[in-house]
Amino acid sequence: MAERVIAVEPHPMNLLYLKRNAAELGNVEVVEGALWRERGRMKLFLGPSSVQHSLLAGKRNELEERKAWIWVKTETLDGLVSRLGPGGWTSSRWTWRGRRWRS
Repeated sequence: MAERVIAVEPHPMNLLYLKRNAAELGNVEVVEGALWRERGRMKLFLGPSSVQHSLLAGKRNELEERKAWIWVKTETLDGLVSRLGPGGWTSSRWTWRGRRWRS
């Protein structure tokens, strides 16, 4: 079993389910929001099912045409790692943009 799991979820209903399911595990840290190239907020386009939600409207803007979206917080992966710290990552070496951390 992994020492530490970071789970990121932007959708409020999915977040509730994730928190409930992760509570029993003890090693899962749940983060509300979405990972993106910059920190801020964006529209999360809502698909017909939760596996189809996306920050991107799609090539033909199918999701944008549905006019169903919510605002969500975004954070960069670098920002998330800085905030939560690199310690406890389960791989022996974790690399992001040339930076290396050892667990």
